[in-house]
Amino acid sequence: MDFKLILTAVIILSVTGAAAALILAIASKIFSVPVDEKAAAIRECLPGANCGACGFSGCDGYAAALSSGEATDAALCNPGGNDAAKAISEILGIEASSVKPVAATVLCRGCDSAAVQKLSAERILYRIQKRTDGTAPCARQENEASACR
Repeated sequence: MDFKLILTAVIILSVTGAAAALILAIASKIFSVPVDEKAAAIRECLPGANCGACGFSGCDGYAAALSSGEATDAALCNPGGNDAAKAISEILGIEASSVKPVAATVLCRGCDSAAVQKLSAERILYRIQKRTDGTAPCARQENEASACR
């Protein structure tokens, strides 16, 4: 075997690898994106539900607004509750306020005959079909059927 040929191949590969590593290291410094450490710390305190209940696009948007000073209330996150509000307040150095509990309100009476019809059946592409037995889609007892009609 010719060890000189093997040694030459190893040296060429090592130099090529070192040059590629140097180019990638320089490129990572040039193209690096600055990260707001305060926003990242606030984001870690949030639950990650991305529900928008705070009024922002999601948890990342709320964290960015808090870190930039665009938003000042740390108690807007309902899924996170008081624990998240307290942790965010500690990061921002402000006084913690309590989260006001919010509950969803269902404004449905339970069946389609109790709802106001806004469009005719011909204009609706998606229709709720009646059951095969001909009853309305709401499942009520006979004594409660009058509330549906």
